[in-house]
Amino acid sequence: MTKRYLIAALCLLLSACASTTKLVSERESAIKSVSFDKNVQIPEKAHYHGPAQTAGGVLFGPLGYLVAHAMMTNDKLIMDHMKNHEINIGAIVLEEFERQVKTHPKFLNKQFTSDPAYSDAKFVVEVRIYGFTQKHGYSSEYRPVLGVAARLVSAKEEKLWERYDYITAMNDGVPGRPFEEYFQDANTMREAYAVISKHVVALLMENL
Repeated sequence: MTKRYLIAALCLLLSACASTTKLVSERESAIKSVSFDKNVQIPEKAHYHGPAQTAGGVLFGPLGYLVAHAMMTNDKLIMDHMKNHEINIGAIVLEEFERQVKTHPKFLNKQFTSDPAYSDAKFVVEVRIYGFTQKHGYSSEYRPVLGVAARLVSAKEEKLWERYDYITAMNDGVPGRPFEEYFQDANTMREAYAVISKHVVALLMENL
């Protein structure tokens, strides 16, 4: 099960450019008003990758079971901490996405409205993966991971633009810390998500 989980997570991250749709200038110029869908879809579970997963993939019997169980507990730790401290990954990503869209050169002259019924086009954002991953097998440092898909649709639900981007624990632009430190207060995990959101959304904006 652990191996299948890792493969599924990797495939999700690496599905980046398969469905990319570019916003052509003719369609962009026809847009006068823009809105944002406030309903951000997120995965049912947080992603966690640490020594338990690495070991669980090669251990069998009772020990392998205990290692795999520890991995699932860390998934739940992340989700419980987020729930207890009202850390909404969808809201964090959407806030950053809105901020960067509104300062993007293509949208400086657009009017923004909170009601999609009165807009020519609407941005829809989806968080496909989020959580924390060990930097490498011998490191005590854990970094946030995030994968975000976004699309722009017309009032007729025609796809005008679509892109998926992600950042993994291998990216040195995102700071990390020991896993337990993310749970020391209400803000450490929230700030980690905010930082990685800026980086992922910036990648999306580069291809808008």
